[in-house]
Amino acid sequence: MKQQADRAAGLDVHRDNVVAATRINEPGGEVSVTKKKFPTTRRGLGDLAAFLTDEAVTRVAMEATGVYWKPVVRHEAPSDRVGMRRPHLRAVAAAG
Repeated sequence: MKQQADRAAGLDVHRDNVVAATRINEPGGEVSVTKKKFPTTRRGLGDLAAFLTDEAVTRVAMEATGVYWKPVVRHEAPSDRVGMRRPHLRAVAAAG
């Protein structure tokens, strides 16, 4: 049985920015996809958290090279500061 989250996001973490993409399964079977880029500043990571909260994301997968994931996880956080129930954050490796 294939499991799929109804409100999921993927984060591609770079040194200077994070690209976030959400995939929301809407009632009636439609799927909406939204992509946004955020700087890796404190304010930018706060905006990322607000974006994920506004989209009501419940699962997040993150891909990062080197140590660039650390500020994102520290602000995973983002979820705590904006009152979002922690989405399940999973680190994933890029296929290559």
